[in-house]
Amino acid sequence: MTKTQRRMRMSKRPADFAQRQAALNTRASVLVEAPAGSGKTGLLILRYLKLLADASVEQPEQVLAITFTRKATAEMKARVLGALAAAQSGSEPEGEEWEHKAQVHRTAVQALERDAQLGWHLLEHPGRLNIRTIDSVCTELARALPVLAGAGALQQPVDDASALYREAASRTLRLLGGEDAVLNDDIRLLLLHRDGNLSDCESLLAEMLALREQWGHIVPLTGDLTDKALDTEVRPRLEEAIERLICLELSKLLEMLGSELANRIARMAAAFGDEPAYESIPNPYVLCLGLTGHPEPLPHAVEHWKTFARMFTTGGGKAWRSGSIFNQKNMQVAASKALKQQFQYLLADVAQNEALLPQFKAVLRLPDATYPDDQWQVAKALFRLLRAAMVELRLLFAERGQCDFSELSLAARAALDQDAEAASLAAGLGMRLQHLLVDEMQDTSTSQYDLLEKLTEGWDGISQTLFLVGDPKQSIYLFRQARVERFLETMQLKKLGTIQLEVVQLTTNFRSQHHLVKEFNRHFTPIFAEDAIAYTEAAPHLEAGGKEPIRWHAWVSSATQLSPEGKREARQQTRAFAREIAALAKHEVGSKAVLVRDRKHLLEIIAAFRAEGIPYRAVEIDSLAERIEVLDLLALTRTILHPADRPAWFAVLRAPWCGLSLAEMHLLAGQDDHAWRHVPVPRLLTERIALLAPEAAARAGRTWEVLQASIAERGTQSTARWVERTWRSLGGDVGLTPEALTNAEAFFRLLDTLESTGASLTTLPDRLQKLYATPEHRPDAVDLLTIHKSKGLEWDVVFVPALERKSGITGSRALSWLELESNSHLVLLSPIAPREEEKDALTSWIKNIHNQREAHERKRLFYVAATRAKRSLHLFALAHTSAKNTVEPQSGTLLQAAWPAAQTHFAPVLDPGLPFPALDEMEQESSAGETGNGLLRLPAALDPMAWLARPDKLGVPLEPSYQRPQGGIEARAFGNVVHLLVESMANAIARGEEPDVTQWHPRAHALLRTEGIAPDDLPRQTREVVRALESMLLDPQGRWLLQPHLAAASEYALEDETGRQLRTDRTFFAGAAPLALGKEALWIVDFKSSENSGNDTDAFLAAQKRLYAPKMMEYAQTQRAQLGAETPIILALYFPLLPALIHWQAE
Repeated sequence: MTKTQRRMRMSKRPADFAQRQAALNTRASVLVEAPAGSGKTGLLILRYLKLLADASVEQPEQVLAITFTRKATAEMKARVLGALAAAQSGSEPEGEEWEHKAQVHRTAVQALERDAQLGWHLLEHPGRLNIRTIDSVCTELARALPVLAGAGALQQPVDDASALYREAASRTLRLLGGEDAVLNDDIRLLLLHRDGNLSDCESLLAEMLALREQWGHIVPLTGDLTDKALDTEVRPRLEEAIERLICLELSKLLEMLGSELANRIARMAAAFGDEPAYESIPNPYVLCLGLTGHPEPLPHAVEHWKTFARMFTTGGGKAWRSGSIFNQKNMQVAASKALKQQFQYLLADVAQNEALLPQFKAVLRLPDATYPDDQWQVAKALFRLLRAAMVELRLLFAERGQCDFSELSLAARAALDQDAEAASLAAGLGMRLQHLLVDEMQDTSTSQYDLLEKLTEGWDGISQTLFLVGDPKQSIYLFRQARVERFLETMQLKKLGTIQLEVVQLTTNFRSQHHLVKEFNRHFTPIFAEDAIAYTEAAPHLEAGGKEPIRWHAWVSSATQLSPEGKREARQQTRAFAREIAALAKHEVGSKAVLVRDRKHLLEIIAAFRAEGIPYRAVEIDSLAERIEVLDLLALTRTILHPADRPAWFAVLRAPWCGLSLAEMHLLAGQDDHAWRHVPVPRLLTERIALLAPEAAARAGRTWEVLQASIAERGTQSTARWVERTWRSLGGDVGLTPEALTNAEAFFRLLDTLESTGASLTTLPDRLQKLYATPEHRPDAVDLLTIHKSKGLEWDVVFVPALERKSGITGSRALSWLELESNSHLVLLSPIAPREEEKDALTSWIKNIHNQREAHERKRLFYVAATRAKRSLHLFALAHTSAKNTVEPQSGTLLQAAWPAAQTHFAPVLDPGLPFPALDEMEQESSAGETGNGLLRLPAALDPMAWLARPDKLGVPLEPSYQRPQGGIEARAFGNVVHLLVESMANAIARGEEPDVTQWHPRAHALLRTEGIAPDDLPRQTREVVRALESMLLDPQGRWLLQPHLAAASEYALEDETGRQLRTDRTFFAGAAPLALGKEALWIVDFKSSENSGNDTDAFLAAQKRLYAPKMMEYAQTQRAQLGAETPIILALYFPLLPALIHWQAE
C-alpha cells in the first residue's frame, strides 16, 4: 500500500475510531453501547478474531460468542469463516476506504497462523467456532449437569409447545376430586373466582405455563407452600415491595415540591381540617389536623399525601383545580374567605410546575401497603396450582419425549441455583471458558443475566474477559421480560457481577446517508429528552445524498376521533395513504420495505399493491390458516377423517379440483327439501349426482371416486401421506405457484408432527394460525414486515405507515407480576380479577407501571423502525382535532411516542381534504386485490393420475389461470433417499474410507420403505438408488463434489433475511471451475435425481437450470449477504443418474 493510500484511509477513519480501537483491547473487559448502523457486528467479529489469535487461547472453544437468534449465530459464523477463507486465499484489501477491512484481514491472518501452530483446522472443522445462541448454551448446561439441573434426561425441544401447555393445564384441572384436599380447594377457588368457566381457567393456566421462564424465578414454586409458610415468608416480601414503591413515589413528589412548599401544603391541609364540612359531606382534611410540616414519605402517611394531591387536582389527578373559583362542594370544605384566598395563592405556586400534575396522579393511584386479603387467598391458590401444572407439564414432556426451550433455560437456571462452581459450569460446556462475547445485551432477561454472572464468576476481567455489545435504544422485547434497566445499570456501575468493565460508546453511523443521520439527530433528541435512555447524536460516515431524507405524510381531520365523521375519514385516509405508498414504491429505486407495528396494519397496503401489480414479500404476515390452498387441504383432511362432516365435504366440492358452483351444490344438497338436510354427503353423491349437468356430474364423480378410494385406505399409512396422496390424486397440486406449494408442504409437515408427537388433530386449526405462508421471492419485491422482525435489517427506502394506530390488546393473565430492582429481586404480584369485575387498586397499579414501561418502549420501537433506512424514510400518520380544537395523538401509539418531533407537521387543523365516495365506490375500493375471476376450477378434461406421471407439469391452466410445478410422491421419496446416501458417501470419503455402495442395497431398501414406497416398487427403486450412487462415484466430477474441500458441509442450513429456513445439499470453497485448484469460490450444489426421458440431454439440462435457478439464487443471495461481494459464488446442479454437472456463477 502506498503512503498516499494510507493517508486516504486515515482521513476516512470514523469519528469514533479511538473508541473502536479501545474496544479491541483483549486485555480488558468492555461494554460497548452501539447505536443503530454503527457496525457492532463487524466490531464483535473483529474482537472474536483477535481473541482466536491471542497467545493465551489454546483451543478455539475457549472463546464463546453468544447471540439470541439462530439467524444471528449463522450470520456471525459465516462472516468469521469468510474472513478466515479470504485471509487464506487473498491479499490485503486495497482501496481508499477506512482500514476496517484491512484490519479484519490482518487479524484473520494472525488467527490462521495460530490455527496452523496449534492444529485447529478451523476452515476444515468450522464446528469448532464456539458461536452459539443463548438457548444452545442453556441446553448444553442442562445436559452436562443433569443432577444439578434436576432435569434427568432432557427431551427434544420443539418450537411450538402450545398443545402441551393446554394438555398439562387440562390435566391439572382434572385433579379436582382427587386425594389432595388442598389442591381440590385451590381448583374450586379458581373456578369460583372465574364464574365456573373451565375453559377460561384452562387457558389461563396454559398461558402461564408458556411464560414460566419469565416468572419461574419470581413465583414461589418450591419448598413449603402451606398457608402458614406463604403467610409468614412470601406475603411479607410482597408487602415489602409495595412499601418500597410507595416510598419511591412519595419521595419523588417531595423532591419535586421541595420541603418549603410541602410544608405550606401540609399547613393548608391542617387549616382546612379545622374548618366546617360542606353541608353533610365529611371533611376529608380532618386526618391532617395538627400538621405543622409535611409528613415523612413513608407508607403510613400515604393518605396524607393523597389528600394533598386531591386538594390541587380533579379527576384523579387529570387536571388542576380552578384558580379563580373556590368550589366548596368539590373541595368538600366550607372554608373562610381568607383561607380561600390563601389557597388560591398556594395553588398558583404549585400549578406553575406542570411536572407535578402527573406525579400527583401517580400518588393517587398508590395501593394500600398491606396486601389485600381476598387477593392473597387467590394468589396462594394460584401458586399451588402452577406448581401442580408444572409437574403435569414435565410428566407430559417425559411421555412425549419433547420439551420447550423454556424448560432448557429453567434447567440451566436450576443448575446455577445449586451453587455450582464456575469451572464446573464451563466444563459442562465442554471447555475451559476464557473469553465471553455477548451480542444484543440490551434484550437480556434477569435469568440470562444470572447465567452470565455465574459463568464468569471468579474471572479477573483481564486474562479472562467479557465483551458486551448492545444499544438500549433498540430494546423492544419487553413482552419477553427484556430488562433494559439492567443494561443501563451495568453501564452506570461499569460492572457485571464482580468484573469491572470499560464502557465504550460508538457514535458513527455507517448505514444511513449524511442528511438522514442529521435528521435522526433532530428527531430523536427531543423524543428521548425526558427518558432514562439518553440520546447521543450520531456522526454520519457516508456522504450526503437526497433532498428530503425524512418526509412526513401528515393529515389532520377536523372531526373528533370517535365521531362517525372522524372514523369515516380515518378509513378513507388510511386507504389514501396505502395508494400513496404504492405509488412511491413504484418509483423509488433500490431496496424498499414497509414496516408496521401490527400485522393487521398491512391489509390496506397489500390490497393497494395487488391493485397496482407491485410485487411484495410478506414476512410472517399471512397466516397459513388464511391461505386458500391450506384451507382446501384442511377441508380435505376433515372430509376423509370424518365422512359425516358436511361443511368439509361441501368445501371439498367447491375446491378447484371439483369446482361446483353454489347453485350446483344447492341442487346436490336437496335444494330446499328438508328431508335431505341431515343426509351425509357420500349418500348425496350416490343418489343425487345424476341431477347435475353432465360436465358438473363428471367433475363431482371424479372427486367422489378418489375420495371413496382414499377412505378405504384409512389406517394403511401416516395421516400426512394419506392426505397428500388423496390431494395429489384429486389434482390439488395442479397449477399452484411455488409459494403455494411450499405452504401445502408446511401443512403436511405439521400433520406429520402432530401425529408423531401424539397431539390431537383437533389442534390443527390453531397450529396453522401460528404458521406463516411462504413470502414471494423476487429481487424487486417490497418487503412487508413488522418492526420487530425488521431489527438488524436495512433498506434504501423505508415506509412506516399507521403511526396513529394501536397494536392488538392483550388479555389478562392468571398472575400479573413486576420486577422492581435488579439486586434485591423485589417483585409485585397480583392475581387476576374476578370475571366482570373491575381491576383492584394493586392490579391497576401494576398495570399502570407496565403501561409506563411500554410507553418508553414505543419510543425505542419508533427508533428501530426509522433507523432501518439507508437513503430515505417516509412516515405516515393521521391525527384528529379534539373538542378543544387542538391536535393531539392518541395514547398508546407510535405517533404519541414521536410527538415531540412530529407535532410541527400536524399544527394546522384542516377541513376534510378528500370528498367522501359514494357507497358503491367504497364497496368497490374495499374489494381491491380480489381476483375478480370467479370460481377457480381445474379443466374438466384433466386426468390427475396422468398429471402425476408427466415429467414436466408446467402449463396446465385453471379456469381462468392457475399453475405450478411439482414431482410425484414416489419421485420425491426416491430423491430423499439418494440425498441421504450421497451425504453418507461424502462423510465416508472425508474419513478416508472408500464407500462400497454395492453393499448398500439393504440400506436403500429400508430407507425407501420408510418413505412409503409400495412393496411392488421397492426392488426396482432400490436398484435405481444404488445405480445413482455408483454413477456418481465413477464420474470424476461427481467424486470431486464429494471430496473434502475447505469448509465443506452437506445439508447445510441457511436462514435468509426474513428468517425463512433454507437448506443446500452441499457447500464448499474450491476453484472457480470443476476439478480446478483453488479456494477462492464458494460452491453451492444441489443434487437432482431427475432422469432425461428424451434424446436431447442439453435441452433437458437447460430446462432444469431454468426451473431451479431461482431457488439457487436464493441460496446465493443469503450467502452473499454474509460473505460480501468479493467472494465468487458458483451455483451447480448435479444429476447422478446421467451423470452430469451444470454450473454457473451467481450474479
